[in-house]
Amino acid sequence: MKSTVISERWFPRYGFGAECGFLADNMFCDYDQQAEQLTGHEQSYLQLTSGAFRGRFLSLFLGPDAAVHMEFCNQGLEQEVIGASDHISFGVVLNAPAPFVVMGQQMSDADVFVLPPLGHLHLVSPVNGSVMAVAIRKTTLLKQNVLSPALAEWLEHLSGKPRLLKAPGLAARLREDAISAMECAIEPETRNSDRVAGRALIASIASKLSLDVSMARLASSAEDRVFERFLQCRTSLKSRSSLSMSANELAQFTNVSKRSVQQAFSSHVAMGPLAYLRLLKLHDVRRKLTDRRFCRHSIGDIAALHGFWDGSRFARQYRSHFGELPSATRSAAMAEEQSPVR
Repeated sequence: MKSTVISERWFPRYGFGAECGFLADNMFCDYDQQAEQLTGHEQSYLQLTSGAFRGRFLSLFLGPDAAVHMEFCNQGLEQEVIGASDHISFGVVLNAPAPFVVMGQQMSDADVFVLPPLGHLHLVSPVNGSVMAVAIRKTTLLKQNVLSPALAEWLEHLSGKPRLLKAPGLAARLREDAISAMECAIEPETRNSDRVAGRALIASIASKLSLDVSMARLASSAEDRVFERFLQCRTSLKSRSSLSMSANELAQFTNVSKRSVQQAFSSHVAMGPLAYLRLLKLHDVRRKLTDRRFCRHSIGDIAALHGFWDGSRFARQYRSHFGELPSATRSAAMAEEQSPVR
């Protein structure tokens, strides 16, 4: 049964129900629930902008070797993704009112990020941004005869950090073929339509890879020192997120200058390190409020665990960022826990 859902550019206007077992299309009001939808990958979110979260995640499973994942979020997010162990993912922007940032580099609609198996992707998505990834089983991709020997060798040994390729033809092909695959897969009169669409999608992407991506573009880009410094500082903040830390202390802890710390955070998440630390703490509180293991803890006690000693001030900060009071978050989580499974 079709139902009207959030309609963004490139997304189908309707979501599909149980008659399409290989297609999952859902709306979310919780970023953590949406983060869990990327099958075969590990993914986590940090909401960077203020307001209630609203998102949509669509997955199209095209047999055992290919899948298309499309995502919309109305808030700016910092996303961390660990690639599937046996797939290579190719990602493109679908809609971007402001640039996406991949591994510290701005990503245009002419770019494609390539996420190796178990690679670690850092993505900052803008408000009202949409992105798509096509995940292809590595062994199946390497069997495509259209791949040049050099490209096949590059894909065979692809590992570590994602690559960002300037490949407008490939980017356009990914967007167009994903929609075509979806239209083919949901055609009820075609036997095994999902697998047929998957094979066609893989062959098309392999062909365009060989035509549009020169070997010169496949070379790893130089390390972005500011981005590497940001990751270093962020790791330090996460390890001490239950503690207070000044910018000076963070600079000393990471052995870089205070100015460099400030620059790293403002460049990549548009805020200073102390504001980022407060966000980490607010997110930690929210996750505990939705965790049944902490249901016997008061909201005040959970807030205090993360350094929020003033209850009124904490509630204002929480509501300002998430668009609801902490008590509403807990009530919604309890109601969902008690609702019968359908």
